[in-house]
Amino acid sequence: MNTTTLQYRKQQAGITLIEVSIGLIIAAIVAAVAFIAFQNNSRRNEVRENVTAITEIIAEAKQKFGRTNQYTSLNGANNTTDPAIISNTIPAQIATSGNSYGVRPILYGSGLDGKVETTPTGTYATLAWGGVDKAQCYDLISAVAQATNAIYIVNGSTVSIGGAAGTSVVSTTGAINAATATSACNGVTTTASLYLVFDRG
Repeated sequence: MNTTTLQYRKQQAGITLIEVSIGLIIAAIVAAVAFIAFQNNSRRNEVRENVTAITEIIAEAKQKFGRTNQYTSLNGANNTTDPAIISNTIPAQIATSGNSYGVRPILYGSGLDGKVETTPTGTYATLAWGGVDKAQCYDLISAVAQATNAIYIVNGSTVSIGGAAGTSVVSTTGAINAATATSACNGVTTTASLYLVFDRG
């Protein structure tokens, strides 16, 4: 073997800078795709968790208060005197620690407009669910629409009794108005409060 062949083989051993760069680019693309998939999966799981909690609370409220026309007793006090907490309609963990967004929900008797009635009829109650991430707003209201008569979206995470002063996004048939819902969710800065109005049925 001559000297020229030996030098050529030495130069060919190892990885070039271009090959390293291509490898790093491919690794970065794979990592980005995996991160996006993880975020999407995490968002779906959080929406699913909130939908389950909301529908269970509404079903419990209808069972324990709606059928006996006692929505008027729901005061939204969110303390040891609150019938929704005493009856465990709002589960103890959520009542204490808040929903997955860290906001304690409130449940109170209301009118269809989500506000406290001056002359209570006991026909409707409102579940105020705060801290909803803007990116999850539409998914969440789409999933719970069938359980409600009206949904009001208010910008900001804080909930209050009768605080439904946003845009109604659900018809009385439970069918979501997609255009109104999209517009309302787009109007959210970072987080929203949902006021979910339901009847005794």
